[in-house]
Amino acid sequence: MSVKHVMSAKHVLNHFKKNAVSGCKRALSCSDTVTRSTGEPVALTRSRMVDGTFRVALTVVVVALTLIACGASAASINDDDPITFSAPVPLEVGTPFYLAGEILRFELSLHNIVGGEAVIAVGQPGRMNGRDTIIVRSQSRSLGVAALFKEVSDDVTTWVDLASGHPVQLQADVTFGSKQAYIETIFEGTHPGRFDIAYTKRGRPTRTLRLMIPPSGTYDGNSALGLLRAWQAQVGAQSIFYVLAGRRLWKNTVRAVGHERIKTKLGQVVARRIEGTAWRLDHRLARVKKKKARDYILWVTDDDRRLPIRVVAKTEYGEVKANLVDYQIAPLAARAR
Repeated sequence: MSVKHVMSAKHVLNHFKKNAVSGCKRALSCSDTVTRSTGEPVALTRSRMVDGTFRVALTVVVVALTLIACGASAASINDDDPITFSAPVPLEVGTPFYLAGEILRFELSLHNIVGGEAVIAVGQPGRMNGRDTIIVRSQSRSLGVAALFKEVSDDVTTWVDLASGHPVQLQADVTFGSKQAYIETIFEGTHPGRFDIAYTKRGRPTRTLRLMIPPSGTYDGNSALGLLRAWQAQVGAQSIFYVLAGRRLWKNTVRAVGHERIKTKLGQVVARRIEGTAWRLDHRLARVKKKKARDYILWVTDDDRRLPIRVVAKTEYGEVKANLVDYQIAPLAARAR
């Protein structure tokens, strides 16, 4: 893996920090020259206010917030006929959808109170272990009143296989109050049918957790984002995929509901509405019965950029919401393919 490839996502995030303007209200056409990349589906992920709520949201393709402050609303543009959903099948889309050099900034809220922000940056395509990959890096942190109670931050870097959309490797730095940890996950090649998570708390020895790999493979929050953005399913389709959030594995069922016209800080857009349900699994891939299922809704713009414009997740603490409030793309960025 070349140094140039490793540094690409860091360069993109540094570019964002120098040039991003908080509360930017530019229209979605701010990057008209962006070329469309082929690919397939999935998910967003995390930050948290009082518990792991934002983490689940951002990592399970769910972290969302309806733009109450701007009078956000959603109007269906589908037929009035009830939707008949097909039997769920594994969500396999091949090439993930990313635009190299893009930067997405989200505002995270709980009970309509802004408590955090998340930034997702996509690097340039490169090579890792003989395969074409792209680096996706996400950073999330608590803000405002939430930060007064406890500092929460995540910095996750994922190397995503551009041929399959699955993660190859993940590195994460996590802070929750006075607790800090480093997580490294190798998703394949270590043990047949399993993958290892190396978990190191500050001042303590590294622990290794070994999990079974589901038949259709596993995603993390960053790679799930490329998956769901690429998912161009017909209304009524249902699919299943698995997401690793920290050290926890979640089974997701998503449903293609249709299209809606919604108002956002980036203007009014037409978006595909994807409804999902996530169940937590144990290390043997059995459902953890003591944990309730989590429902969420993801809206992805129906245009060449397929932006994850909004996410709303229902948790035991209330609705966790995430709104895309700023979108940029680095100059001369090549497309991910």
